[in-house]
Amino acid sequence: MKMKKNQNRPGGARTRCRIRWLILLLLTAQASWAQNSKITLSGQVKDAETGEDMIGATVYVQEMSSGTITNAYGFYSLVLQPGRYTLKVSFVGYRTLVDTIRITGSQKLNFELSTEANELEEVVVY
Repeated sequence: MKMKKNQNRPGGARTRCRIRWLILLLLTAQASWAQNSKITLSGQVKDAETGEDMIGATVYVQEMSSGTITNAYGFYSLVLQPGRYTLKVSFVGYRTLVDTIRITGSQKLNFELSTEANELEEVVVY
């Protein structure tokens, strides 16, 4: 009794086709999951001169129109998707720091703010 080619063979064309589709499906699912993954950007905001933690400093993400403030230790944390962002770090009486970053994975980014000298004009009270 003769058997036809590829009949009941484990390495047949049909099996190879199924394996290719399975690999393609897995790669597509992984790429989709990676695009929707969230990452964490965190760090501290300190005074450039004294090194003191800046409580209540604002870290604002321009592209998202949102941000956060630092806690009692000058620490902040943002959850973002991978991409390019413009961050504005500010505190009353200090120069606003603007930084453009490209973030691909969770990372720490610390900032130091310098004081801003504001001289007022003379005020005369009558």
